[in-house]
Amino acid sequence: MGLDNLTGLLGDRSWWLAVSVTLLLVVVAVGVQLVLASVVAASIRRLRLPLAVVSVLLLAPFALLPVVTASVWRDAVTSGVGPAWFGYDGGSSAAAAFAVVAAEVWRGTGVTAVILLVGLTRVDRRLIDSAVADGATSWQRLLRVTWPAAAPAVAVAVLYRATDALRALEGPLLAAPSGGVRTVPVLTWETTFESFERGLGAASGVLLLVLTGLVAAVLVAVLRPGRRA
Repeated sequence: MGLDNLTGLLGDRSWWLAVSVTLLLVVVAVGVQLVLASVVAASIRRLRLPLAVVSVLLLAPFALLPVVTASVWRDAVTSGVGPAWFGYDGGSSAAAAFAVVAAEVWRGTGVTAVILLVGLTRVDRRLIDSAVADGATSWQRLLRVTWPAAAPAVAVAVLYRATDALRALEGPLLAAPSGGVRTVPVLTWETTFESFERGLGAASGVLLLVLTGLVAAVLVAVLRPGRRA
């Protein structure tokens, strides 16, 4: 019976659609987080602010309950300031998806910035000064000095945020009434607690675990955080 549930899900179009939506949201959210967090970390590093104070401020959004963050961004994007200021249809699927991504980006950018900031502290200032003395450009210093030293932190940040975003439930679930953002966690929730098909729900949870493991394996293989340039 268990294998029947697994094979049934793998042959279900709605399952693969949920997988596609989930992976798309993860790629967009983690990509935006990485860019914003890199800018924040580099700015803080240049200003030489105390790491302890900065960490507390940056982690404040991450400390909030995910359901609170999801509710605030859903209301802002689908029925609040978003439609009022920009005049778009707040009840569309695009607005719901944007609300989910915005909530995930706002919540995770701070912790990503902290991880990258720790990675930047590994860059020896004497190496930067030596590169400047040798006539290296800013781009060369980034690729030859800063990136090799901070690459493990980048790999950790991407791996952590990607696997964390894969299991995100609150945002897509709360956005569903206004736009229908059905990710794998939402599909698992609906199958288990709304349709009461516990076998299919358990199978969906197992496949979500497998999907997370595959994503993690691919990221580790691509990023290779233990490698030294």
